[in-house]
Amino acid sequence: MMTELLIILSAIPLGYLLAWLSREELVPGRAWFRRLMVVSLVIGGMLLLYGQPEGLTMGVFLAILAFIAYIQSFKASWTKKQK
Repeated sequence: MMTELLIILSAIPLGYLLAWLSREELVPGRAWFRRLMVVSLVIGGMLLLYGQPEGLTMGVFLAILAFIAYIQSFKASWTKKQK
């Protein structure tokens, strides 16, 4: 239980790092971030139903990463190109 929680919580700083490293691709990738959130939660839920709770952890982790990138894609100060 504690390991899964630590894995899920690590998605928050990793999501910001991923969004920062890929600032130029955030705006064009908005539709893909929404799809990734939905697909990862659905697959994680299906794996949980088949008796693999690690799948839900993976699904939530990916959904958090995609959610943070999606939110950051709307911030103009975050997505403008740095010189």
